Amino acid sequence: MSRCFEVSIPFLIILIPAIILSILGYSGINNQGVNNLVFLITSTHGAISAIMMLYLQKPYREFCCKLLSIVRHPKISVASTT
Repeated sequence: MSRCFEVSIPFLIILIPAIILSILGYSGINNQGVNNLVFLITSTHGAISAIMMLYLQKPYREFCCKLLSIVRHPKISVASTT
């Protein structure tokens, strides 16, 4: 499941702006504000990919939690003796 997110979200970050630019280019519309927004979204691709890799891959996530001193407590289950 994590591989699906790791591939699909960065793919969408590139695909959606490319579709928007294609539609604008085909229709002859030149809107500087939309162009700036599309390139801003596209430029976040590297940062989002790195953050997703650190969060979704268990060894990287554990290292980052240890580095940032974030302690995850295991779930404790209580058994009933009745």
